[in-house]
Amino acid sequence: MLMHYLKIAIRSILRDKGYSVVNILGLSIAVACCFLLIFWVKFEMSYEDCFVNADRIYRLMEVEKREDGLSHTTNIHPEISKGLKNTFPQIEAVTTVFSMLSPFWEVGKPGDGIILNFTEVNDLDFLAMFDFEYIEGSPQNVVATRGCVLSEEVAHKFFGNSSAIGRTLANGPEEYLSIQYRRL
Repeated sequence: MLMHYLKIAIRSILRDKGYSVVNILGLSIAVACCFLLIFWVKFEMSYEDCFVNADRIYRLMEVEKREDGLSHTTNIHPEISKGLKNTFPQIEAVTTVFSMLSPFWEVGKPGDGIILNFTEVNDLDFLAMFDFEYIEGSPQNVVATRGCVLSEEVAHKFFGNSSAIGRTLANGPEEYLSIQYRRL
């Protein structure tokens, strides 16, 4: 019975070639789009899934209605996040992250420096919310000494294979960051 259905399908395809090509091509494109959509949704749902408490971490965004359409931004004023934490007792920790592009250089070393997409964190809850794996140093010392966290790649750019702990980076005439630990 199955062979009979297969013969009829092949005969129908051969009889109406143009119609069959359009149908098969349309079905192929639809299935490909469906798979791309599934993979995209899966990726978006697994974003930042590497953290232990990923299911309890949320990102606050602002949507502003402008003349040219909607504007989406994640640059929320720190007072808003603090106000949310004070208003809702369910919120355990809040952190504010700002990103900026600026040059950094090692103190006492000549050169123009390396331009980094530097991320500045203003809240102490950041270290409690995100559990990074650390290569060397102690995350507790960052707060006490106004330190900074470097990825392994950035530490290698500045210091090569030597240890980055205790070294100092500069971002301006009076902006010094002491390196306290390095993460993976």
